[in-house]
Amino acid sequence: MEYLKELMIEYVEDEKVRERLHKLYNYLANNYNGLIPYRLRNISLPKPPEGVVYRNMGTMESSVCDVIKLRMKGRKMSWTKSGANSLGKLLALRASGNLYETLDSLFDDTITDDKLEEVVEQVVQLSAAEVNKKPKDSGIYPIKKAPMPFEGQPMTFGRKAIRDLTKNRVELILR
Repeated sequence: MEYLKELMIEYVEDEKVRERLHKLYNYLANNYNGLIPYRLRNISLPKPPEGVVYRNMGTMESSVCDVIKLRMKGRKMSWTKSGANSLGKLLALRASGNLYETLDSLFDDTITDDKLEEVVEQVVQLSAAEVNKKPKDSGIYPIKKAPMPFEGQPMTFGRKAIRDLTKNRVELILR
């Protein structure tokens, strides 16, 4: 804060810079308590549940990146708020290892156990890369179509001769 005061004195002639420094000083002064890290605020946090460890925010940001962001961002996808929320919940459940238990509790009375296992195996085992793979060849190939040579071009004697040669072959193939 002292450094900002010194800068405001130094830039007393420059109205624009002084105004920006004054705005920054006011912001920092008004939000001083919120800018202190929570560990330095003498806040007593409740004991974490068994198996949970309090860490800094960088750990949480990394988890969000690895678990949710990389799966939902990119690939020209867009999400509604409810769709993003639902997929985020599913990804978080999968990362925490609770997906099977949650699906079991949701579908306990809805479908048979055999059908549930089949659906869960299909959904959980497919990764993003597997979903986007092309299907294997089926042995059915589409007919390729091409225009006649020199279609829509000025006709010379050479081009006319080539068209006449290919026209006869096309007629033979179609018979």
